Amino acid sequence: MVGGREYIKKHFSIKHIAKYFHTRSPVSAADIDGWRARERMAPLLMGDDEELQALIRDHMVLPYLFGDFHPSHIQEYAGGLLLALEKPAKDGGGIRSIICGESWRRCFASLAANAVRGPISRIFTSTYEKVLQTAGLQDGTSHCAKIFSSMYAALNSDPSDPDVIIKLDISKASNVL
Repeated sequence: MVGGREYIKKHFSIKHIAKYFHTRSPVSAADIDGWRARERMAPLLMGDDEELQALIRDHMVLPYLFGDFHPSHIQEYAGGLLLALEKPAKDGGGIRSIICGESWRRCFASLAANAVRGPISRIFTSTYEKVLQTAGLQDGTSHCAKIFSSMYAALNSDPSDPDVIIKLDISKASNVL
């Protein structure tokens, strides 16, 4: 069993943080502070300034793990500004919630999701019968949709022991700008 510090070192390393920012889209929207991940943050993690990189990790990313924010920055814990935008009439109208997120929170959330993806997958596939895993497959979303369609078509549930179909997708948990 990996201890807490080793786990943090493994999954929240400067290498992983740098990779996250280097792989963001160059045309992405700026975060709540006006920073673009690839344009402004990735360069901070280039080069050999290990002291700066350690400060970024310890003071910008890891506070989301520990909830350890300076009192004047506690609002950062929420991680974004929630906006209500009107959907086009051609799409049925209505209101769509969008969160203008903070890039450091997004980085932490991505690293955390990647850190637990394997263990969570093993729990579901070893504990429950007939769990199908499509994450990590090329075009996994299409495979998942085809599997759901075929399962739904063949669904003939006994009300006392119903069949259940659940789709979990932690990467698209909310609309993020």
